[in-house]
Amino acid sequence: MQDGPFPGPSVTTDTILLGSFLRVVPGTLVVDLGCGTGGAIEAALKGNPGCRWLGIDFRFEALSRMLGPEGLCDEAGSLSAICCRVQDVPFLIPESLAGAVIMNPPYVRSDRGRASPVPSRSVSRAAPSTAVHSFLRAASHLLAPGGEMVAVFRPAMLPSILLGCGTWGLGVSLLQPVGPHGKPAVHLLARCIRGSRPDLVLNSQRTSEELIT
Repeated sequence: MQDGPFPGPSVTTDTILLGSFLRVVPGTLVVDLGCGTGGAIEAALKGNPGCRWLGIDFRFEALSRMLGPEGLCDEAGSLSAICCRVQDVPFLIPESLAGAVIMNPPYVRSDRGRASPVPSRSVSRAAPSTAVHSFLRAASHLLAPGGEMVAVFRPAMLPSILLGCGTWGLGVSLLQPVGPHGKPAVHLLARCIRGSRPDLVLNSQRTSEELIT
């Protein structure tokens, strides 16, 4: 892991898992909610060639790094960005424009726990308790009917994720626990479909090394 406030695309395990879990057809517009400097997009490029990419984040500096000469433009091909807060997405961006949305919502309530010493990580990992629902509402707004949302989050967030998905019309089709075998899961990956209520599949737990391709 690199140091500094905006060290280029993030290489944390959760963002790599998120990008590796996405599989869509060429030409799909994929939106990364809270994209930061584009770590999840970078991780998703190999498995999703020919897609169009849109990063949304309220940190202008992070988006500038993603789009700059050391960012992802040469690798991603069609890459653009919008600088706004996730909670403002339904009011600023047309609905149903994306075939897929990926997101890594904040793990920690901003009034609890210890803040990260890295400012950019502290902002991306800590938020009010309503943040998860803001992310899910934005994802539902952006997705075309039948579009796919992929999210990575901590197991403790599962009740809020399921409640928010039900509220905003996102049917959970797959849950993938991630962590060492024989121990509690460290992350959960979810795949959801807008406007559908598919049967939920709960996969057996796998390690991050087994899932990252």
